[in-house]
Amino acid sequence: SAIVCLNWAICHYLQKNYSKAIHKYRASLRFGPYRSKTYNGWGSSLSNLGKFDEAIQKFQQALEIDPKYTLAKLNIVLALLLKKNDEDALKYFEEVREDFKLTDKLEEMIDIYRNEMKLLDMRIAEATDSGEIMLVKERKEGVKRLLDLLSGIKSDDLEIEFE
Repeated sequence: SAIVCLNWAICHYLQKNYSKAIHKYRASLRFGPYRSKTYNGWGSSLSNLGKFDEAIQKFQQALEIDPKYTLAKLNIVLALLLKKNDEDALKYFEEVREDFKLTDKLEEMIDIYRNEMKLLDMRIAEATDSGEIMLVKERKEGVKRLLDLLSGIKSDDLEIEFE
């Protein structure tokens, strides 16, 4: 069933086995429900593999199904930041920031990315490969920048420019 495949995908994702997670996300699409969450998770897995353009496509597919899916919108911003495309990230964020202001999920979104920061710290501590450490540190920097943007919404002061 879709929920079983989706749960397996999430388990693989949490174990940092992104290729297996992608396989399970793909399998869960055959069963129908949870499609927006499936595409979002698939995009997150691709993003963790450094495949930012493919990840953005999956986040956009999630938004085609559920145009109000806040997490998918934020994941697009994050993928653009990780891609070092600050101009497009800020432009997209400006386009969708009103969506975030109007949602009661802003605190939830901030908590999700704060938790990701903690997980990234654990990954850095556990990593033995210098290449993996560098990738995780880059992701952590992208998540930090996204949290800065979200905090700007919270305080209604979005005068953030990245260097």
